[in-house]
Order: sequence, then C-alpha cells, then structure tokens
Amino acid sequence: MLPKIRDRMLGLRGGIMALAIVVPLAIPVTASASASPPVEHRDVHTRTYVNMASAFSWILSPSNSALRFKLQQSSASTIRSDEFAVALAIGCHHCRAVSIAIQVVVVPKQKLAAVHEYTRAFAATRDCVGCTVLADAYQIIFATGAQPLVTDRQKLCLDLVNTELAALRNSHIGINQIEDSAADLVNQIVYILRHPSYVPPISAAPTRTAHTLSPSTNGPPVPGGQAGNSRPVIDVYHAIQS
Repeated sequence: MLPKIRDRMLGLRGGIMALAIVVPLAIPVTASASASPPVEHRDVHTRTYVNMASAFSWILSPSNSALRFKLQQSSASTIRSDEFAVALAIGCHHCRAVSIAIQVVVVPKQKLAAVHEYTRAFAATRDCVGCTVLADAYQIIFATGAQPLVTDRQKLCLDLVNTELAALRNSHIGINQIEDSAADLVNQIVYILRHPSYVPPISAAPTRTAHTLSPSTNGPPVPGGQAGNSRPVIDVYHAIQS
C-alpha cells in the first residue's frame, strides 16, 4: 500500500522560503522514540541537533506511539537541525502507529550566521488490513536577541506543552484529530516564544497560526538585516506523511 504524502503549508513569513520534496527515509527504525545527542563538530562555531521519533506496530504490538519533544539552546553561529518522524505498521490487522517529533532550537540573533534544517516524515504500511499510520515532524527555529534566550517561565510553559503531547499517547482520538492536536501544540509553542511574559495555563493559550515552511535539505542562511533588528525571528518547518 502506497502512503499518501501531505505537506501542510499554513503560511510563509516574509523574507525566507525553503522548498523541497518529502521523500522516504533510509534510516533504521525502532519500536519507540529515540534521539541522538547534539554533535559537536571540530568547528566550535557549528552545532548539530537531532530529534527523532519512530513508532512500529505489528501483530504482537498493534498500537504504538512515539512522541518526542526537545528544546535546544545554542550560541553557535552555524546551526544544523535534523528532525525525523517515522511510523510503520507491518503484518497486522487494524494496527496504528503514530510518530510525532517536535524540536525547538533557540539561538541568539547577534551571532547567528546560518541555519541548515532537515525535516522529514515517513509513514508506511505493509501486509496490513485496516491499519493507520501518521508521521508528523515539526521544527521551530527561534532567533532572538533577548537574554536569557528562554526564560524560566517559558520553560515551564513548554514543559506543559510536552505534557499535553505525551497525553496523546493514551488518547483514543482519530489520526486526523491527532494531527490537528499536534498543530495546535506547535501554535502554542510559537505563542509562548513570542510572549515571554505569558502566564495562564497552556490549555488557555490563545491559538495563533504558526507560519510553516516546507522542509529543505539545506536551509537558507539568515540574512544579516534580519539578524540585526530587535524583533525575534521564528521559522516553523513541517513534514507529514500518513
């Protein structure tokens, strides 16, 4: 059964456009979420951050969810951020595999020279009857001139978002509703990053539309003019497959 690919484009923040095609991943898959630690290159001015969520369902494990949220903060001038969501269902009846990966990378605008992002989602079924799969990957690149980059209050609100994401593991809602819930959580994250003084519980956060870009294998460098102004810059990259 061939998967259908959907790459949601909610909007585009002026100034940057990234275009690419979502393709299947040639990477190993495990039965639960996994992630690699940040990789320190010889060039101390470059850092790589990786977030991966993978879910695998089969006859002995008909329902599996991998939900992975990571907050990264860096002072490097060049950032590479990699994000993968993988969901597979093989040889079972009415199985479900759901993989959601959300990575937030926060960097200081003054030092930032370039961001290279790689966001991919891969979902597939094989020898299945009535199986459903969802792989949903988001990356949020937040360049700010504020100090600290992320306040304690923002960290607390982001922890609450992570709690809401984890709660989807035991929910019995449909795939489309899970997809919508993930988009709502990303909108909440963007709102929290833009409003460091936000206080109410995360469930009461006003919904804001996150501007998403299609994933690219080599994101464009951040223009010097944008890095020099006082306003934060937020790019949201999204890849989805089901």
